[in-house]
Amino acid sequence: MSQRDLLIPVGHNRVKLLAACLFCGFGLSVLWVFFPLLMVSIALDQSLGIWNWAIMGGFAAVAGLAIYLYAATDEQRYWDSF
Repeated sequence: MSQRDLLIPVGHNRVKLLAACLFCGFGLSVLWVFFPLLMVSIALDQSLGIWNWAIMGGFAAVAGLAIYLYAATDEQRYWDSF
């Protein structure tokens, strides 16, 4: 282990952070939206059609952006603490 291994990274790559947060939002939409909508669709014995994907996409976008905003402000507070 060298001193270089202990350095704090100085790169602020917001695009990678946004992509990771949107991916997490997609995962949340599958768990929290797709499966409940699937159960409703089965109970109603009807397909929700395009609405199923529109609701999932909207939730994924909102959740991903919320996670991104939280992570970006938390990262900024971390850098300001030095």
